[in-house]
Amino acid sequence: GDSVSTFFSARGSEPNPIPGIAEQQTMGSPAAILLAVLLAALAYVLRVLRALVWAPHRLERRLRRQGIRGPPRSLISGNGADYGALVAAAQSRPLASFHHAIVGRVAPHYREWAARYGRPFVFWFGPRSWLVFSSPEVAKAALNDSTGTFDKAGNGGGSNPLARQLIGEGLVGLTGEKWAHHRRVISPAFNMERVKGWIPEMSAIASSMLDKWEVQGGTHTEFEIDASKEFQTFSSDVISRVAFGSSYEEGKRVFQLQEEQIKLALLAMRTFYFPGFRFVPTKKNRRRHSLNQEIRS
Repeated sequence: GDSVSTFFSARGSEPNPIPGIAEQQTMGSPAAILLAVLLAALAYVLRVLRALVWAPHRLERRLRRQGIRGPPRSLISGNGADYGALVAAAQSRPLASFHHAIVGRVAPHYREWAARYGRPFVFWFGPRSWLVFSSPEVAKAALNDSTGTFDKAGNGGGSNPLARQLIGEGLVGLTGEKWAHHRRVISPAFNMERVKGWIPEMSAIASSMLDKWEVQGGTHTEFEIDASKEFQTFSSDVISRVAFGSSYEEGKRVFQLQEEQIKLALLAMRTFYFPGFRFVPTKKNRRRHSLNQEIRS
């Protein structure tokens, strides 16, 4: 709107020959900006409605026509709340006896929902569907599919920057051409002869862990250990020494930070991400940013 008056004032004190045009343009600018903002807001609302309502509803109908059912989902969280309740209930009581049938404890939703809805079944984290099947033929078809129809489970945070902080641009979070490129780049590092060279180091780490258990057990014929924590430490130590030439103790702080980062990333993957939400200074977002900065530094 100011371009007309600026044009004439640059040539001297010559008055604006058409003052009405400048006034109309000056008054029209806020209206144009407001219209642009309203259109952008409308596009955003339509995008959210499509992601939350239309696309999941359409997919749900198609699955039902094929006889694939699942638990009723909520609009925002999907089955996230139900999943959390099942896990909390399963882990709130100790195992009745030592056995290997642990699916009902570590992944109770697979057992509960499979018994209720049969296999295959579908459940939802936000607007994202998770199809669960146990047929080897179907699994082979999904793993060998090159059309991109089947998204990788680890890529559940592909459209969620809050989860991306954990999986980054590694193989776990990539698909298609990017995955193929990264796979070619890292392939030499996992050559079979090179991997064989890691065996002595891995064996030494395992022996050290077993020696520590013997000391911990002392003269007792039975003693209790946190197997999950011990094997997590073992895996981290192997990765540290083989890949980076250091030990778990030296990188303990980074692994501790990543444990917390995993919990926050999983929480983000189970909910719908509103574009721009990562910039809202919530308690969890501030903690995510702090963890990311400390790990990178």
